[in-house]
Amino acid sequence: MKRMSPREKALLARINRGLPKALRTRFYALVEKREAETLSKQEYRELLHLTDEAERLQVERIKMMVKLSRLRNTSLDQLMEELPIRKPLHE
Repeated sequence: MKRMSPREKALLARINRGLPKALRTRFYALVEKREAETLSKQEYRELLHLTDEAERLQVERIKMMVKLSRLRNTSLDQLMEELPIRKPLHE
């Protein structure tokens, strides 16, 4: 594996940061309520908002992965094989 510069290490740390714990916990609680069909209209709106926020954060994460792959002069596939990059929602 190619040695990482401080900039690359910082990008990798940001990529692996994941969703904030409070957002992730609330998101999954609302998903469970939705699956149990006990979600209120207000909770449904909240779930939509949290879904939008999770998607926004995922887009930023992908942009950082592209930036890191360019810094390392490699493909995204190769980057994912070489580095310990976590899955987005399953941390």
